[in-house]
Amino acid sequence: MPGIIPHLLAGAGMFLIGEFYFHYKSKITHPSVDHVLLLGVTLFFSLFPDFPLGLYYVFNLYSRQILMEYHNLLHILVTPLSLAGLIIIRYVVKTKKEPIWIMGIICILIHVTMDAYIHEGGIWI
Repeated sequence: MPGIIPHLLAGAGMFLIGEFYFHYKSKITHPSVDHVLLLGVTLFFSLFPDFPLGLYYVFNLYSRQILMEYHNLLHILVTPLSLAGLIIIRYVVKTKKEPIWIMGIICILIHVTMDAYIHEGGIWI
């Protein structure tokens, strides 16, 4: 399960960075529900594109080769959709949490970089 560990650490790291920013640098006060939401969003989106391989490693369902096709397909679909969603958040939706789209872009770049160098297939190379 080599790829899930760095993805999980990256999601937790981005949560901590977001917490630090919103707690110390931002003038906006957030209820505790926002903290749980931020944790859920960062962990979900750091692991979601790698869900098929998680099925293989955790439950040993199907073969790795079959699930790798779905893994690659999810990355090819989710990455542009995520970028489009972040652009919509930036230019269409007015939020009090302005840097959220910047954190999203950074998360996508980190995920693509990890997938390029992790043993699980080098999706973007």
